[in-house]
Amino acid sequence: MTELYSGLDNGLSTLAGIGIRTCFDRATELVKVDTNLSFARKLDALFADGRIGSTEKDILVALIDAGSAAAHRGWSPSSGDLRTMMDVLEQFIHRTFFLRHESEQLRGRVPGGGRS
Repeated sequence: MTELYSGLDNGLSTLAGIGIRTCFDRATELVKVDTNLSFARKLDALFADGRIGSTEKDILVALIDAGSAAAHRGWSPSSGDLRTMMDVLEQFIHRTFFLRHESEQLRGRVPGGGRS
């Protein structure tokens, strides 16, 4: 993420687009998704594991497609495109790694937590 932010700060839009996709790929690895799977299969695994819903899966497809276009088709994302891509990536990372842990802690502090 540090290198990604550096690329963004220095106007390296194509590299940042590739980096965003790479950071997503690394995040999937950290939640134990098989590194040998294609991006489509990684999304399927995240969905099957309940880590993402169908709407987020569609949003992440757009992120992956954009990163792939930067990596393989020479596409240079605009600053607006990069903002959108970063929003998607940061929200996925925040929810997957931080919010999940924080909500579990919250559940433990709430009297009668876990019951609806």
